[in-house]
Amino acid sequence: RYPCWREEFWFSLPTAPDQGDYHLEVTIYGVVQGRKQDEFLGYAEFQIPHLDAEERKVQELHLGSSGSTGSTESEGRVRIELMWEPACQ
Repeated sequence: RYPCWREEFWFSLPTAPDQGDYHLEVTIYGVVQGRKQDEFLGYAEFQIPHLDAEERKVQELHLGSSGSTGSTESEGRVRIELMWEPACQ
């Protein structure tokens, strides 16, 4: 009933998080038994906060319908953990 995904995604930013206006969009789909297509579970977006090197920040977001910005219309939520690792020069 309460799925737990522990997936890691890595992505690069052209500048440090505090030097740009970055937003992260999260769209969650889940497999429903008996259906061939994944079911849309919710959507959330937020601005990536200032992070010092190797600092971790946790955000808990409420999932809303697509295009909403953290609407609490859905009972779902997603927990995001962010960490900035500066690139080696």
